Amino acid sequence: MAGQKTKSQIGRGSRQKGQRGERDVIKLLKQHFPEWEFKRTPMSGGWGGSPEFKTCGDIVTNCPDWAYTIEVKHQKALSFLHVLQFSGEIKEWFTQVMQDAKKNNNTPLLVFRRNNVPWYVLTFCDTFIDSHALAHIRVKFEYEGDGIMHGIKTALAFVAFNTFLEKYKEARQWNYKPSSK
Repeated sequence: MAGQKTKSQIGRGSRQKGQRGERDVIKLLKQHFPEWEFKRTPMSGGWGGSPEFKTCGDIVTNCPDWAYTIEVKHQKALSFLHVLQFSGEIKEWFTQVMQDAKKNNNTPLLVFRRNNVPWYVLTFCDTFIDSHALAHIRVKFEYEGDGIMHGIKTALAFVAFNTFLEKYKEARQWNYKPSSK
């Protein structure tokens, strides 16, 4: 069985890829907001939900008005059809980040990519406050909630992560804080 990886090696590779993804996202955050610190959450979000530290998700910051819980996913064969249909791993990941965000009354922010593709965000549309920002959304669709959001109808936005960061920076100049769901 030369050349085949063990389950342990596969798991280690997956964790390392996840950690690299988190570091990549932190690098982008720091490029847009050098005045703040962004760090990986200990145990990749497993530490989360502490009211003392306001930690939840994969990345924490010292920014006092940051209203997002971030979940980072980097997958080799991510299906963008799942994004458009809000199904498969995208739905699972967004449900996870919604549950984490609810712990701290934050807005969920799923940051994801597949190999050789830029980072994208899935979040609530009300994160984008004006029509100019809404024009940058690649896909907008209605989501009839199930599970944690059962019976709630809301619009989700799929947008490039860099665009999201630029629009967030512009919105901060007007002291805009997204409403949490």
